[in-house]
Amino acid sequence: MKRPRFRLLPLLFDLAAGSSLITLNLWIASRFLLTAYRHRFDSIEGAYVGLARWIAAHPFEWSWFPLWYGGIPFQNTYPPLLHLVDGWLVALTGGDPARVYHFVTGFAYAAGPVCLYCLCRYLDCDRASALFAALWYSLLSPSAWIFKQVAHDMGGRIWLRRYHVLTWYGEGPHIFALTLLPLAILAFGWALRRPSPLRLLLGAAACSAVALTNWLGAFALAVLLVSYLLTVAEWNRLRTWLTAGAVVTLAYALAAPWLPPSTIATVSWNAQYTVGWYPLGTRHHVAWVAALAISLAIAFLLRRTIENPSLRFAVLVTTAFLALTAPAYWYRSYLVPQPERYHLEMELSVALLVGAALATAIRSLGRKGEWAQVLLVACSFGLIALVAPIKQRADQWTQASEPRQAIEWQLASWAQQHLNGRRVFVQGSTRFWWTAFSDVAQVGGGFDQGLTNRLLPHLLYGVPNDRDPSRILLWLRAFGVDALVVNAAGGMAWIKDFPSAEPFHSAFRKLWGNEHDFIVEIPRRSRSLAHVVPRSVVPSDPVRDYLDTEPVKRYVQALEDPSLPPARFEWVRSDRARVAARAGPGQVISVQISYDPGWEASTGGRRLRILPDGFGQMVIELPSPGAYVVELRYTGGGEAMLARVSFYAALVAVGMAELAHLRRKSRTRSARGRRRVST
Repeated sequence: MKRPRFRLLPLLFDLAAGSSLITLNLWIASRFLLTAYRHRFDSIEGAYVGLARWIAAHPFEWSWFPLWYGGIPFQNTYPPLLHLVDGWLVALTGGDPARVYHFVTGFAYAAGPVCLYCLCRYLDCDRASALFAALWYSLLSPSAWIFKQVAHDMGGRIWLRRYHVLTWYGEGPHIFALTLLPLAILAFGWALRRPSPLRLLLGAAACSAVALTNWLGAFALAVLLVSYLLTVAEWNRLRTWLTAGAVVTLAYALAAPWLPPSTIATVSWNAQYTVGWYPLGTRHHVAWVAALAISLAIAFLLRRTIENPSLRFAVLVTTAFLALTAPAYWYRSYLVPQPERYHLEMELSVALLVGAALATAIRSLGRKGEWAQVLLVACSFGLIALVAPIKQRADQWTQASEPRQAIEWQLASWAQQHLNGRRVFVQGSTRFWWTAFSDVAQVGGGFDQGLTNRLLPHLLYGVPNDRDPSRILLWLRAFGVDALVVNAAGGMAWIKDFPSAEPFHSAFRKLWGNEHDFIVEIPRRSRSLAHVVPRSVVPSDPVRDYLDTEPVKRYVQALEDPSLPPARFEWVRSDRARVAARAGPGQVISVQISYDPGWEASTGGRRLRILPDGFGQMVIELPSPGAYVVELRYTGGGEAMLARVSFYAALVAVGMAELAHLRRKSRTRSARGRRRVST
C-alpha cells in the first residue's frame, strides 16, 4: 500500500499566506479601523452611519423608513446587509456607529485579498501564483495606470485605489461586496461541481449576500457568474445550466424580502437620472445584445485556444470590466449607469488574471515549475517594498477629527434638540450626515436611487438654486417642511449646494447658525403632516416640475386656510401612524408622506382608500362627513407578502430536499454494507 501524502506543509503555507495577507492589509487600514470620524465630511459614508444608528435603535423595524424622502420602504434606503451587521453590532456593543462602520468595512477591506487567494486556489492556481495575485491586489492599482483620471484623483499611480474610495468617497458597501465576490464565485462553482441541496443553498446564500450588500456588486456578480458558466463550467451539459438556474433562483428567493421587484425597478430608473445623466435607450439595449454575442464568441475562442479554465475565466472577466470602464473614461460613453465605478471590479479581475497566467506558465514548466514557484514567492516578498509609502499615504487619507467641530454635526445636533418630530429641508454634505447625528426627518436623504417620489429630485435641485423666497416657501409648505438648512458658498460645510445665502436672510426667520450655515423657520398654520382639505384642491395628475406652481398654490392655500378643520398626525412606530380629524362634505385627508401601495388605512375596522396625489404624497378618501381616527399601517402589500412566502418556501424546499438526499445516501451505504457482508 502507498503511504498517504503528507499534507501538513501545504496547509501551513495556506495558513501563513492567509494570515500574512490579512495582517498586511489590516496594518495598511489600521488608522481607518480605529478612527470614528475622519477630518472630511464630504463622503456618503455619513448616510451609512445614519442607517446603522437607526437600525441599532429599531433593530426589527424593516418595513418603512420615515426619515428620508418623506418616507420610503426600508429596502429602498440601500441594500441592507452591511447596515444590519453594523446596526446590530452597535446595539450589542453600545459602540459609536461611525467607529463600528469603520471597523467592519476596514476588516472587509483587509479580507479582500484573502478571499481572492481562496478563489485562485479553487480555480487550480498553485499557491505561489495565488499568493502573488493576492499581494498584487493588496499593493497595486492597475486602474491608475490605465486611466489618467484615477491617477489624478489619487495624486499618483502607485497608491491604492481600493483604499482611496473606501476612505475618500465612503464606498464601504462597494468594498464589502468586492470582498464577498470571490467567495460567491467559489460557492457557485462548488455547487455546480457536485450538486446537492445543501451546496445549492450555500451557493445561493453567498450570491444573495453580494446582492444584499451593494447594487454595483450585484451587477458585477452577474458578469462573473455568466463568465464562469461560459469558461469554466461544463457548458455542454444540461445539468450545469439547470443547477446554475436553481442557484440563481434560490438566491433571489432568499434576497426577495429586501430586494423585491419594485425596489429593483425603482433603483434601475433612478440610477439613470439621480446620480449623473445615464439615460438608457434602444441603442443601449442593442449594445447589450451585441455584448452578449461577443462574449459568447470570445468564450468559444478561449475554450478552443486555452486549456486552463482559470485563465479562460480571468481573461473573459477582465475583458468584460475593461469594456465597461474604458469607454466611460476615454470617450465618456456608457453601457450601464455609472460605469466608471466598475474599475474596482476590473482591478480584481486583473489580479485574478495575473495569478492564472503565472499558474499556467509554471504548469507548462513541468518539474522545473517547483523552482519557479520558489522564485515567485521571493518576488512576492519584493512587493513589500511598496508598503511604507503606501501606508504613509493611507494615513494621510484617514486623519481623525472631532465631529463637534464640524458644522454638519452642529446643525444636526441643534435640530435634534429643537426640531425633533418635525421635517427639514437640507442639502449638501449636511444631508449625508443628518441621520448620523439626529432623528429629525428630512425631505432628502442619503441614497437618491431609492426614492419613490419622482417629483423630489426637482425639489432638491430647485430650492437651493432658487432666488424667489415666495416660491421656495410654497414648495416647502406643500411637503410639510418646518425648517430649512442652508449651507451656502463661503460657509464651513464641506459640500455647499446653495450658491448664495442672500435670498434667505431677509425672507425667513433665522433659528440658529452663522452667516453662511444656518437654519431658518418655514411658517405653517399646522405642524401636522395630515390636513383636511377639499378634494378639488388636491392635484390628481402628477405635477410636472419645480416651475409648475399653479397646482401648488391651490393646495397650499387650502393648507393655510384657517376655516378648514385641523388634523392631528402622530407616529405610533416607524411603520404605523394615527390621524385624528373631522371632515366635512367633499373633503379628504391629505397626508404628507410619500405614497406607496403598501400603505393601508382603516377606521373602526373599515378599510379606507388611499390614492397618490400630484405631489407623490397620500390622499385618504372618506366615506362620509364626520370625525375619524384613521390607523395607517405599512405592510408592503401583496408584493411583500409574496417575497416573504418565497423566502420561507425556499428554505423549506431546500430542507426537505436535503433530508431526502441524506436518506438516499443512508440507504446506499446500507446496501453497500449488506453486499460486503454477503460477499
